Amino acid sequence: MSGDRGRLGLLVALCSLAGVVVGFGLSNMATMRVHHCSSARVVSTQVAAAVETPTWLGVRVTTDRAGGAYVRDVEPGSPAARAGLQRGDVITGVSRSHCGRSVRSIDTAQALVRTVRSRDVGDRVRIRVRRDGDEHAVRAQLAQMPVPLFLQEIR
Repeated sequence: MSGDRGRLGLLVALCSLAGVVVGFGLSNMATMRVHHCSSARVVSTQVAAAVETPTWLGVRVTTDRAGGAYVRDVEPGSPAARAGLQRGDVITGVSRSHCGRSVRSIDTAQALVRTVRSRDVGDRVRIRVRRDGDEHAVRAQLAQMPVPLFLQEIR
C-alpha cells in the first residue's frame, strides 16, 4: 500500500510540474522517489537516465530593453560556453541550421527558450549575437540539459 501512495505522490508532483516544464518525461517511475520537505516537493533520482531533460544551450537570459535575450550567465562546459558566448552578449537570432540561411529573430528571453527547446539534441545552429555594439555570429551544437540543472530549474 505504501508503494502505491509513493507512486500517487509522484504522479501528483509530476502533474503539478507539467504546466511549467515542456519535455519532462519519465521512462521508469520505479526509479523515482518523492520526498516531502515542509510544503515543497523534491523529486530525486536514483538513476539519472530516468529523466528526459529538454534541449539546452546553457545560458541564463533576460529580455534586453533594445530587444533580444541578454545573457546573464553562461554555464561552464555548456554548448554556449563552447561556442564562445559571453556574459553581456545579446542573442538576436538563431538559425534553423548551422549554415544560417533561415534565421529566427529573437526579441525576448522567452523566444530564445522556446526556439532552443523546439530543436533536437545534437542540432547545430548559428546564433546571431550583439556584443559591444557589433554583430557577431557563433555556431553551437545543442545538447540535453544535465539532470542536476534541470532539477534545480523546476524547484
